[in-house]
Amino acid sequence: MCNPLVFFSTLSRALNYDLASPMATKTEVSKLKSKGIEAQGTMNLMVWRRSTISLSILFTLAIAAFQTLDYIASTSQYDSVISHANANITYTADPADSASFRGYSQRVAMSAGAAAMRDVAQVRVYCSLLNIALSLTSAVFLAVSLCCWSYYHKSRQLLMVAWLLSFAVPFGISTVPTRCFVKWDQFELQSHTYMKGVAVHYDLDARETEVVAGCTIITDPRYNRPHLSREHALTCV
Repeated sequence: MCNPLVFFSTLSRALNYDLASPMATKTEVSKLKSKGIEAQGTMNLMVWRRSTISLSILFTLAIAAFQTLDYIASTSQYDSVISHANANITYTADPADSASFRGYSQRVAMSAGAAAMRDVAQVRVYCSLLNIALSLTSAVFLAVSLCCWSYYHKSRQLLMVAWLLSFAVPFGISTVPTRCFVKWDQFELQSHTYMKGVAVHYDLDARETEVVAGCTIITDPRYNRPHLSREHALTCV
């Protein structure tokens, strides 16, 4: 299959559905006859299967290569998620927070999302790694099936196992509800952290003390403030 001519010959035979014309080479014919296969149509079917299995191995290896790229991307994303989730997001952790409260808000939002999605990202890494292992294992079963292509029943059983590894198992993995791994309680933890930062940035404790003191004076019957509007007084009641 490393020879381009062999590849195109295999591809051409795999795409040929005319089982009436001879498709087998002399070597293949002699090997099939040694197994007791004499019918022309059966010979064509056997060598057609041989070609399709050969192409399946190449496609499976190509899929494994793309899955490897996905695994690398998933690992990089997981490292980024861990970095944001473990970051110190207290208001005084970054000197720039006092100058840019928007930056602090953005860091809190990113940390909250990363902390909640940490397990989801980890599951995705494991699933990507498992898909690679399944694809390579499927390629091995296809290769063994190709080696015993003249033994139809044995080759067919190996081919079914390869199909199961390539499609059925990944389909089962895709049905796993990854939303169950989202840690929603991390949003509550980060919201408390954010509110502490808001209180520090806007000095809410001091302002609350001023408001309470002002309302105490306004509502105290010992003080007469006729110049205060009724609406102003009601805000402190």
